[in-house]
Formats: sequence, C-alpha cells, structure tokens
Amino acid sequence: MNVVNKKPSVAFIPETLRRIEPLARQDAAITRKVKLSVGPSLKDGMDFLVNDDVHVNDKPVVIGELQIWEVSNTSLMDHPFHLHGFFFQVIEENGKASEYMAWKDTVNLPPGVK
Repeated sequence: MNVVNKKPSVAFIPETLRRIEPLARQDAAITRKVKLSVGPSLKDGMDFLVNDDVHVNDKPVVIGELQIWEVSNTSLMDHPFHLHGFFFQVIEENGKASEYMAWKDTVNLPPGVK
C-alpha cells in the first residue's frame, strides 16, 4: 500500500441543501389515525398491532390525495413507521413542529410518541 501526502478537501457543502415546501400546515385537520401497539398472542407470545388488529386492511392511500395522519406508538419499544411505495413529511412530533422539512420513507417512533 502506498501512502501519500494528505491533500486538502475540495468538497463544498452549501448552507442550505434544498428548500422543501411543506404539504400541509401544522394545524391541518387529521384525516387518518394510526396506532401502533403490541398485544398478547397465544401462538407467538406477542403480536405487533396496527389500530388494535394484527393485520389491518385499511382504506388505501391514493396517489395525489393529501392525507394528514396522526401516528402514535403506545407500545414500550421503538417502532419504525413506513409506507410501502410512498414518501411523507413529518409535520410535528408530540405537538412540536419539525425542526426541518424533509421527505421521509421511514421514521422511528419511540414509545409514547404521537
């Protein structure tokens, strides 16, 4: 292996990478509620639940339709929340506005997060 003299970096990261416009205001009306939890299972010991059911065939997400979801985690463990095939924006967490706007495909929900 050849080790050469250290050279200065030529990388430049701008102060603002990209401005992402929010899809909705923090006080927008909620259109869907999703509760993540756990419950006892005779077969598996414990089941992960969505809206108090093991598997929920909920109303589908429609491309182009703006939905405001309230997602809560009432379990005692972290839960990664994601939507298959969709990106989303986090408007607020526990009543506080998001620090910065971003497109997400997954967000971690610690216990007690709403």
